[in-house]
Amino acid sequence: MTLSAQRPNGIGVDLFSTSRPAANDDFIQPIVDLDLNTSDAAGGPFLSANELEIWFHSTRGSSPSLWHATRLSVESRWYPPKRYTPQNVSEPAAYPMFANHDSEFIFSQRLPSASGARFRHAKIGNDGSVGAHQLLAGVYGSRSASRIPINLIVDPSTGTRALCILSNSQLSQSVLEDNGLAVSTNEISLAAGGTFSFQISAGSSFSAAAYNLFPGDSQSSAADLGVLPISFNQHYSSSLRSQLTNASGALSATGQATCSWVVSPGASLPPQLVNYEIGFCAVAKNSTSGFISNAVRVKVLP
Repeated sequence: MTLSAQRPNGIGVDLFSTSRPAANDDFIQPIVDLDLNTSDAAGGPFLSANELEIWFHSTRGSSPSLWHATRLSVESRWYPPKRYTPQNVSEPAAYPMFANHDSEFIFSQRLPSASGARFRHAKIGNDGSVGAHQLLAGVYGSRSASRIPINLIVDPSTGTRALCILSNSQLSQSVLEDNGLAVSTNEISLAAGGTFSFQISAGSSFSAAAYNLFPGDSQSSAADLGVLPISFNQHYSSSLRSQLTNASGALSATGQATCSWVVSPGASLPPQLVNYEIGFCAVAKNSTSGFISNAVRVKVLP
């Protein structure tokens, strides 16, 4: 096991290693891992399932960043750590972790001016390479505090995923639902008119939870309530939402709701919305968990 702890002199944090002879035995006294540490602080270690790769954050270099190292076997020493520099991420990154049987990489990124933290994720290839990262949609909660990803839990019966998060000494979970929002059709002709019917399915754990359906542009964004798979557009999001039926309310006992957008034949829509792809996502929250759906995209044709 690898953990981070304060140095014996009380100044800074290092990575320590410990082990135990058998599952029922106590761990031995942790010792400083000389292969991974430098004079700079290091913390947030995450060990792969096979224990042959480790990720952590460290202040070595110009700013807090992510580092990783590999070894040939559990008994071998670590090769010198290498810095992971995600493209287009200028703010410090920390608390790396693997999920989905080590096929997904998640880390926390500090927001500008230390205004909070959000999560990013990337796919891990069969060769162990980390792919392009993006905002992790489906994380619900205030961004005003540091947030640490702990683990990703998967319900074996439904496949629903939930990310466990530590924030302000409180453990919570955000449901990462890939099919929580569906739409009856993706295109409607303005000349003929029609109805976009949106079905929210958050699951029975969100029975009677308050929900909202939001329209916006089709790219991820970080909002105060978390990371959405859409971004609000100041020119139309608020006005379009006012045209929706049941855009907010309480979910049913099974965690469902139906919302709609009725487009009347020849309706007067802002010109920028005609033949333009509009994203929608749903959010819900109960006393212990948050829910952010996938995005669905619709288009009103001329």
